[in-house]
Amino acid sequence: MAELNKRMDNEQKAGGVEQSYGAVTGETPEVDQEGKLEDALENAIYKFIGVLVIAVVIGAVIGICCVVLVRRCLNRGQKQRLQMVKSRSDMQFVEESTMGASVSG
Repeated sequence: MAELNKRMDNEQKAGGVEQSYGAVTGETPEVDQEGKLEDALENAIYKFIGVLVIAVVIGAVIGICCVVLVRRCLNRGQKQRLQMVKSRSDMQFVEESTMGASVSG
């Protein structure tokens, strides 16, 4: 044991690097496997949640764009049909106000 301590002291003085008792004796230090596993699992969960949030945001943006485009197309078609009905002389078109009482003629 004294020889080991002397060897450790000499190595620390010569190299300026502190070495652990396990490294000098050849013993392998214990590694906290559970801690590493928990860290890896926690990182995987955070990555999954991040990807999920990004996917939901992208899906919402695409959905909103689709709804807006479909409403524009339907509104344009409705205006065209309304102009066609107004231009026909055989059809009577009466505009009614949605505010207040209805117009009767």
